[in-house]
Amino acid sequence: MEFGHIIHALLSLIFVLGLVFVVLWFIKFCQSKGCAMNLGPSSKASRIKILEKKVIDSKTTVVLLEHNSAEYLLVLGNNNILLHSSAKKVGKND
Repeated sequence: MEFGHIIHALLSLIFVLGLVFVVLWFIKFCQSKGCAMNLGPSSKASRIKILEKKVIDSKTTVVLLEHNSAEYLLVLGNNNILLHSSAKKVGKND
């Protein structure tokens, strides 16, 4: 095997590992900054809106969402979901 083939293989390996690193960094960056990566068709008339999302620990997340002018607080755990529905209707002038 020639020396040039070894150099070519090592440069190719470094290039591929660099691409993997860049893609993983981009995914992590978008998850931390909240980048919208919706690749499917978007629905303009969505009735559900996620108002806030907070990660409590590695297994627990709190989500505040709005559906048909009512607010719902979800606590999502590893094996359970806790739902608290608000009696307050969200109005346009609040």
